[in-house]
Amino acid sequence: MFSEIELSEKRLFLIANKIYAPSYISFESALAWHGLIPEGVFSITSTTTKKTKTFHTAQGAFFYHHLKPELHFGYHLEKIDMQVFKMGDLEKILLDYLYLHPEMNTMDDFEGWRINTDILHRELDHQKLEKYLLLFSNKALGRRVQTLLSYIKYAES
Repeated sequence: MFSEIELSEKRLFLIANKIYAPSYISFESALAWHGLIPEGVFSITSTTTKKTKTFHTAQGAFFYHHLKPELHFGYHLEKIDMQVFKMGDLEKILLDYLYLHPEMNTMDDFEGWRINTDILHRELDHQKLEKYLLLFSNKALGRRVQTLLSYIKYAES
């Protein structure tokens, strides 16, 4: 269907939103989009309220991770041509990632993540992060977020 179209990252994100809806771009794909991780991402990762699912296509792999419907928020619309796709807000993709990766809970874990703390420090909206965190209603996630914030502060010094 897309063989005649030059596939940019934005077009792949648009395709990802359409393959399995409702969904929005999150996790590694969104972290890379926001410039937070140095690694290249070779698949598109999204959240969905549906079952966790993977689609392998000629255009690439599309991974969808299930989140409860009440956690399907915290995204904005990005334009491409005359269409839009849903991209996770910086604060929400951090929470999504930490929610589904409970093993991320020490300063060493965050150091190994190699996240760009300069961008995070400059662009993270702490009030929005706290507001979103309350909606998760998850104490363990709150502790992981506090460890991440401590790591950011430590990396700045």
